[in-house]
Amino acid sequence: MMRLPVVARLYVGVVIVLGIAAVAAAAAQVEFPRPQMFATLLALSIVSSVLKVDLPLGVGSSCISLSYAVDFTALLLLGPAPTVLIAAASAWFQCTVRMNQRNPAYKTLFSMAALALTVAAAGAAYSWLGGVPGAAPPLRPLIGAALTYFFVNSLAVATAFALASRRSIVPLWRDNFLWSITSYVVGAIAAAIALEVSHEAGHLATTLAFAPLCLTYPTYRLYLGRIADERRRAAEWAQLHRESTEVLARAIQAKDHDGSSHVERVQLYASMLAARLRLPETDVQAVEIAALLHDIGKLAVPEHILSKPGPLTRNERTKMQIHSQVGAEIVSAVPFPCPVAPLIRSHHERWDGTGYPSGLRGEEIPIGARILAVVDCFDALTSDRPYRRAAPPELAVEMIRQEAGKAFDPAVVAHFIELLPYLIAPEGSVFRSGTSVRNPQGQAERPDGTGGAFAAIASAQRESHTLYEIAQGMGRSMSLAETMALVTSKLSTLVPFASCAVFVRSGRGYLRCRFATGLHAERLESATTQEGVGLSGWVARHGHPLVNGLPSAEFSAAGIEVDSGLESALVCPMIVDGQVVAIIEVFHPDPGCYTDDHLRVLDEISQQAAAVVHNALVFEHAQEQAFRDPLTGLANPRALQFQVSRELSRARRSGAEFSVILLDLDDFKTINDEHGHLAGDRALQEVARVLQRTSRPHDTCIRYGGDEFVVLLPSCGRAEAEDRCVRLQQAVDAIQFTVGDGRVVPIGVSAGASAFPQDGETYERLLARADRRMYRDKAGRKTSGVQAPPPSAVPRRLAV
Repeated sequence: MMRLPVVARLYVGVVIVLGIAAVAAAAAQVEFPRPQMFATLLALSIVSSVLKVDLPLGVGSSCISLSYAVDFTALLLLGPAPTVLIAAASAWFQCTVRMNQRNPAYKTLFSMAALALTVAAAGAAYSWLGGVPGAAPPLRPLIGAALTYFFVNSLAVATAFALASRRSIVPLWRDNFLWSITSYVVGAIAAAIALEVSHEAGHLATTLAFAPLCLTYPTYRLYLGRIADERRRAAEWAQLHRESTEVLARAIQAKDHDGSSHVERVQLYASMLAARLRLPETDVQAVEIAALLHDIGKLAVPEHILSKPGPLTRNERTKMQIHSQVGAEIVSAVPFPCPVAPLIRSHHERWDGTGYPSGLRGEEIPIGARILAVVDCFDALTSDRPYRRAAPPELAVEMIRQEAGKAFDPAVVAHFIELLPYLIAPEGSVFRSGTSVRNPQGQAERPDGTGGAFAAIASAQRESHTLYEIAQGMGRSMSLAETMALVTSKLSTLVPFASCAVFVRSGRGYLRCRFATGLHAERLESATTQEGVGLSGWVARHGHPLVNGLPSAEFSAAGIEVDSGLESALVCPMIVDGQVVAIIEVFHPDPGCYTDDHLRVLDEISQQAAAVVHNALVFEHAQEQAFRDPLTGLANPRALQFQVSRELSRARRSGAEFSVILLDLDDFKTINDEHGHLAGDRALQEVARVLQRTSRPHDTCIRYGGDEFVVLLPSCGRAEAEDRCVRLQQAVDAIQFTVGDGRVVPIGVSAGASAFPQDGETYERLLARADRRMYRDKAGRKTSGVQAPPPSAVPRRLAV
């Protein structure tokens, strides 16, 4: 009983108290001048109470029985007081015998009390209209008592059901009780006939008067059974209609990035909140359906606006705001039994009147729309969106509380916050769905079997969105590394991988890895392989993809000896104008994990990326040529300041040392004047080869001017740089440089070094300090006619 609404509990309690009072009063007044007649009618009432027919309210919820005619006969023969006792007894048997499930005690007491009050009221009406117990009943008192019996009894029960289910009393009484009024009139007439038979033929023959009424029992049972069947079929069709709507709505919502789980959560929160607010049943149904369909109007909003990661422009926001109006127009075409369209249309209205589409204010907004506004906002805040991460439930609650009285109905917010602990799991996470489970692949499954279909729809939408993001991002990049970093970050949502690499054709039949991420990335980044060898080499030669190749063959072909722990590879070519320009390959630890669908996705992405990668390679080549000296192949002066600035920034961040060596070719003018400019060019090329041969992989060699060179030495201190100067000079001195007539002409270089931060912290200061030391070294070499001692051997007082 405690589950009933307060008003229903009060009503049931009042009826039970009044019924007990009526039974007590009847017991105090009862007399038994004809005890045999009383016992006979009591037995007949108890037996006939077992012959009952369920009312359309639902099996076991309420019923009528043939005991009414016996009770009415007792009223005519014995009067109200004995009949109250008979009716109370038959009501107890009616509520306990042949029931599908046991009635709670309060229901049994209510039925007994209601019937006792009914008999008392009918007896009072019979006496007031002139009827006398035991005498032949006139028609007027008979019909008046019958109608009083019907109205009091049916309204008492209908009121209880209406209050318990929060429905209107009159429609419920009209639809479920009014049809039975004829049975009460017929029962009263049968009771009058029984009274006449009793006077003429005796008490035993009285029972024969009920024979026609007993024959009506199968008719009523068959009629009500057909009504129940029709109602069940109608309910099944209504349920089918609703489930079809739900499935289609979830299929549409599955296109959203959160799938159909968003609408399931909103529907759960909204229905529980509506029940907590004690809305009528039809309004609760309207809220549930509106929660399911509230975003259906987003079909009219372009996908790029829905998935935009940044803030919307004013025009985009205007386009987004049409979805509530469009959704209402779509739903209004469906004849729902409750008002759904107004809730969808108004679920973005604000309490202060600044919402859309109509600017409704306060209670002008339908209560269902106010509920949807709160729960939709809460779920949106606690879910990931393209433009932000999910907020903790506590923060979302605080944000909603701050908007109470502005965006939301304060009363609805208060009830929702009180309800929220029932929606929060013990570990503090919001319940995402009370009906979904997970299949072995981790995809959401529903008990109705539609989870896989929704997952497929969501996967297709995710693929479309990911490809759009890749295409949009690649259009802003001219760097191969940036392009592939973007591709791999998005690719992982569609194609699983533990490692990814891109091999680029580098000429002379070789492929060089230009990008790698994931497992063994540091080894793959420096890998090279020949065309026709390994997975990427085979794909580069034939231009066809490979599915579930063996990664070990690829690592071996690239000269990498490692137990990779990778068992499957998916390799696709990037083709531009019929030529393979690069290869993209992904690796996975599970054998045979890649499917044709994975191949289709990667092939689509490789086609999108091919042109961008080709353009990035062309741009890199052009950039390389712009920063490269055509004579020596070294970097040119344009690259000097850029490279020095980059190395200085790196040194400042890491606290490492950095050195600069400045070299000048000795007697270069003499070589040009005596042996020609071609000989001078060859001398410069020989020096450049020495620099490249003796430099570390991460050093940068630059032709600075006509006969000057600069070497940048990351992670190198002053002492090591000076030692490098000596070794470079020795290597150049060892060059066997021949001129046109076959003579060997000695060549040499003067060198000076400076180090960061001891000699300066700027590009200009480091270069100036190295230049001074280089000219000092050159002067010393000219004076001695031999190689000057390294700068470290010069006395400190002479150092610049």
